[in-house]
Amino acid sequence: MLDFDRIKTSMIVFALEKELGNLVLNNDSSLIDSSAIDTISEREESKKRNKVLDAKMLVKASYFGELFDFAISVSKDKSVHDYLIELKSFCFANDIFEIRNAVSHSTKDFHVNYWYRAAAIATHPTIEKLNFEMLQEALYCAENNELKEPPEEWLEKICWSIPNNLPEQFEHSITSLIGRNKESELLKAKIRSPRADFISIIAPGGIGKTALVLDVLQDISLSPDFSDVVDGICFVTLKRVSLTADGLVCFDAIKTISEIEKEIEDYFVEYHGDESIIFEDVKEKYNEMKLILCIDNLETLLVESPETFQPFIDDLPRNWKVIVTSRVTVYDSSNMPLPGLTDGLCFNLAREYMLKRGITHSHKNDINTLVKNSNNNPLAIRLSIDLIGKGYSVPDSISHTKSEIVKFSYDNLIDKLSHDSIRILESLLAGGALSRRDLSSFLELTTDELAESIKELTATTLIYKSKSDEVYSLSDSIRELLVLNPRNLEVRTQLNEKIRRRNMEISQISKEQEGLNIDRFDANYIPDDISPELKIVSKKINSLCASKNISIENAAAIFSSGPEHTLLN
Repeated sequence: MLDFDRIKTSMIVFALEKELGNLVLNNDSSLIDSSAIDTISEREESKKRNKVLDAKMLVKASYFGELFDFAISVSKDKSVHDYLIELKSFCFANDIFEIRNAVSHSTKDFHVNYWYRAAAIATHPTIEKLNFEMLQEALYCAENNELKEPPEEWLEKICWSIPNNLPEQFEHSITSLIGRNKESELLKAKIRSPRADFISIIAPGGIGKTALVLDVLQDISLSPDFSDVVDGICFVTLKRVSLTADGLVCFDAIKTISEIEKEIEDYFVEYHGDESIIFEDVKEKYNEMKLILCIDNLETLLVESPETFQPFIDDLPRNWKVIVTSRVTVYDSSNMPLPGLTDGLCFNLAREYMLKRGITHSHKNDINTLVKNSNNNPLAIRLSIDLIGKGYSVPDSISHTKSEIVKFSYDNLIDKLSHDSIRILESLLAGGALSRRDLSSFLELTTDELAESIKELTATTLIYKSKSDEVYSLSDSIRELLVLNPRNLEVRTQLNEKIRRRNMEISQISKEQEGLNIDRFDANYIPDDISPELKIVSKKINSLCASKNISIENAAAIFSSGPEHTLLN
C-alpha cells in the first residue's frame, strides 16, 4: 500500500497524463511529426511490444514529455496551444519527470515536496483555461482524502520502460544515496558518451561503489530521457560477502566468466522473451542493442583469474556498454575513482541513519566521534550505528567496526599478493612514507622487481603515491590491519633493525659535520637535502679518500656493496 502523499501525488500525475492523452485523441493526430511516431514505434518493437498502428496505441506508448509535445502539435492554431506551452514549461520547471518516477517506484524515498509540486501544477491558472476537469477533480479528492490509487499497470509502466533486472531493495535505501550528486552526474555523462564503452568505479570496500551504480541505473531505468541511449540494463554481482552487525554474511556468488555469461542468458530469457538462448546467440541476435552490462565486485574475478576477463570484454557486441565496480584498478577502462565522503556528509549520513533506525542515542558529540573514526567510509558509519542499536557503547562499536571493516575491505586482496608486495607493505608499516630508493635499499629488490610489486599494490589501492614525488605510504586502514594481523614478522623485524641502523648512521654523519665545523665549501661536506643512501655512500667515499687508499676497484666495491649502486646510476 502506498503512503498518503504518494497516492495523492499519483492521482494528480495520472489525471494530467490522461487529460493530455485525451486531448491528443480528440484532435487530428496527422499533425504529429511522423518521425516522432516512427521513433516510438521502433522503441516498442525493440522491447518486443506491438508496433504503433493508431493514435490510441501512440498515446499508450508515449512518455510524459512526448505526450506534451503531441498535445501541443495537435492544438496548433487553437486557443489552447499557448496554454499548453505555458503549462509544459511550468511542469518541467517543477521536474514532472522526477515526480512521475517517484510515485512509480516504491523503493525510493517519497518526499512530501513531490505532493506540493504536483498540487502546484494542478492549481496552475492554465488548468482551468484548458478545461482539465479530471485533473481538478483529482486535486479536490486528494485534498479531501478521498484517495484512489491509479491503475497498477500505469504505476508499473515507467518502472519497466527500460527492461532491467536491478534488485528491488538496495542496501542504502534506508537513507537514500547521500553526497554523491557530483559522481552521479559524472557517471550519467559517461553512460551518454559514445566514447566511454567500458567504465570502472574504483574504491575500497564500503565506500559506496555499488550504491552509486545501482542508484544511477535505477534512475536511468525510470527516465524517458535515457530511452534513446539505453535499451536494457543487465546487472550481475560477484559479491561473496556482506558485512553486518551480526558479522559476515556469505553468498554463493558467481566466480567465473561462464557464470557471468549464464546470468546474461537468464536476463534475456526473463526480460526479452528469448527461451533457452545461449550466450553466443545472445551476442549475435542483440548485436545492435544498446545494453548496459553492470558487473559488481569485479575484483573477485580480477584477483583469481584476471586472464579470462579481457577476452570476454573484447568479444562483447560493440553497442553494449560495460560498467564495473572493483576494489582493484581495471586497466583499459574509463576509470572513475570514488573518494570517501566529506566529514560534513558523513555527519549527515550518520544522523539520518540513526533517525531511520529509531536510535535516540544521537548526541552531536557521539555522531562526531563516529564520523572521526569512520575513515569517511559509509559502511563503517552504518555498521557502528547498527552495533549501537544492539546495545554496544559508542567506543566499543567503533573499535569493533574498525577491526571488521579493514578485514572486509582488504583481507582477501592482501591474501592474493605476491611475496615481494607483502614485504613492501611491511616496509611501509615499519618505515612510514618511503621512496622507491628506500624500498629498493631495504628489500634488496631490482628496479624491475620493485616496479612490478608497486604496480600490483597501487592497483589494489593498498598504498598511495604522493603527488610531488615517488614516495609511497599506507592508508590508515591498512596500517591498522597490518598492526593487528602481521603478514611477515621476519621482514618487519629485519626492516626495523635496518631502519634503526640507517638512522643512527645518518645521525652520526650530521653530528660529525657539526662537530668538525665542516661547511659547504669543504671537500668532505655532505648536504642535508640528499637521500639517506647517498649520504652514507658519500661518507664511505670521503673515508676512502682520507685513507689515501683510493682506487677504482675500492670505489666500485663501495657502490656495489648493496642495492644503492642501482639507485645512483
